[in-house]
Amino acid sequence: MPYKQNPFSLYDFLGYLLPGALLISTILVALRQTDNHDILIQIKQTKDTYLIPLALITSYIAGHILGIISSITIESSHLRRKGYPSKSILNIEDNSQTESETRNFPRLMDTFFDAHTYLAHNIMRIFQSSRKENKIDAALTEKIKEKISNFFKEEYNYNQTDIIEKEHFHAIYHFCVENTPNHLPKIQNYVALYGLMRNTALAAIVPFWIVVTTSMIELYNAAQQDLSVSFSHSKSAIAILSLFTFSILYYGFTKFYRRFSLEVIMAFSTCYKPEKKSHLSLKNKISK
Repeated sequence: MPYKQNPFSLYDFLGYLLPGALLISTILVALRQTDNHDILIQIKQTKDTYLIPLALITSYIAGHILGIISSITIESSHLRRKGYPSKSILNIEDNSQTESETRNFPRLMDTFFDAHTYLAHNIMRIFQSSRKENKIDAALTEKIKEKISNFFKEEYNYNQTDIIEKEHFHAIYHFCVENTPNHLPKIQNYVALYGLMRNTALAAIVPFWIVVTTSMIELYNAAQQDLSVSFSHSKSAIAILSLFTFSILYYGFTKFYRRFSLEVIMAFSTCYKPEKKSHLSLKNKISK
């Protein structure tokens, strides 16, 4: 029986469970710092036979919520700033515009997350300043693009280069799903890994937001009551650790996103064999 794409796997399950568990743990730690202990008391009084499955289900659902939010925030920010990896790998200029770019001014939320991804990118550049981005050889790139054009021409009878360059990845990805069983498990693993990195990155930045928000509230209250403000070393450490963790996970997301795109492109280039289709008459087909 041929290997088909599995809609659910262990990698997929952990890709939602772990970020959800991290987010819930962060929220519980934040609640412990406040005066509201009712939720924590109820959790401690719950029996393990109910608490463990409830925690797993809640974490898994929270992971899905994180996945939706991270796809429209972190991933969208990455695509606005760097474009699709499937285009940069083949040296295709990304002329597509996002919804916010077509307006006179970007949305506030776009700017907010662009600042996060820009900062994370520059933090990680400190540790890889001497490394260069791996690219496919220029001659091989042209051969792959030629094979993609032949694929669209033979399979779809379509030869508009600008549209092919814009939409090529969706078509060759589905070709790989149906025709490259040896490559498909690796492709699926990369999808799960870049999803895990993206979702966990969003959960990791939450403590930074909590520290900044609570610090602003404390500063506002101190200013209203004319009180002195004390510097918290623990909050500063949490904020720095949260931002650094987000940077590492964001780098992991971009790394596995690119590897996923590269794996699909190379799987297609090695498995797709253009064939000249013989157009036989009905009489000849019947005679055969």
